[in-house]
Amino acid sequence: MTDQLPAGEPPLGALACPEPEDRPDLWPTTARRTADGELALGGLTVSEILADAPSPVFVLDEADLRGRAASWSAAMAEEFWPNYGMAGGEAFYAGKAFLTTKVAQWVLEEGMGIDTASRVELAVGLAGLEKVDGYEATTRARRLGLHGNGKTPGGGDHRGTPPGGAPGHRLPGGG
Repeated sequence: MTDQLPAGEPPLGALACPEPEDRPDLWPTTARRTADGELALGGLTVSEILADAPSPVFVLDEADLRGRAASWSAAMAEEFWPNYGMAGGEAFYAGKAFLTTKVAQWVLEEGMGIDTASRVELAVGLAGLEKVDGYEATTRARRLGLHGNGKTPGGGDHRGTPPGGAPGHRLPGGG
């Protein structure tokens, strides 16, 4: 084992996250530096966020998430428009990325579905679906996907997949 870095690589202590203006694809669309250099997200500075929530804190910018969800939904609907001779297309948010009932609600309101891979993700997705589309929608759950390894038609899996879940299949009544 060697302590030497490859040629041209900075020492680990010198690594820094790129600034929002240098890599906007890595930051929420609302990320900015204030006049005194403090990072602000969604109109709040980091010090304002930390005054309300102890560190470490996970910050999710609602406006950014909604905007990206709406963009993906629109792009898929346009690209796979049935009149182009395709069966239509839908964008699905990957529940494994970060899923709460509120996040589920936001992405569903912006036209996305939710991709789930466990009983917990499915339950959270159903709770969000009920808030957006009403209880009746949860009996069809057409806007939720269920996938993953080890699903068995009769007994679920070790992660708690509901009985009847199968790899690559939507929930009953789904597309």
